Amino acid sequence: MSDKNQFDATSLTFEQVVERLRAIVVKLEQGNLPLDKALSQFEEGVSLFQRGNQLLSEVEKKLEVLSREDGETKKKNLPLNELFDTDK
Repeated sequence: MSDKNQFDATSLTFEQVVERLRAIVVKLEQGNLPLDKALSQFEEGVSLFQRGNQLLSEVEKKLEVLSREDGETKKKNLPLNELFDTDK
């Protein structure tokens, strides 16, 4: 992919990243994309993965700050589904 066609995921929310990654996986799993388009989709997926990882790291840092007690961070290993459970 040339630099001017480079995908920029920096403004996407985590939910947008996940949605786009799912769409890319579906396209790639269908197996009917020409090689150059499949490569382009893969590159976009890598960019999306990096953005998602960045967003999760930021959330982890915020959670550590919020869970500080007596000046010490008490790390709690909560499953992601408990952190982001929207049914509560």
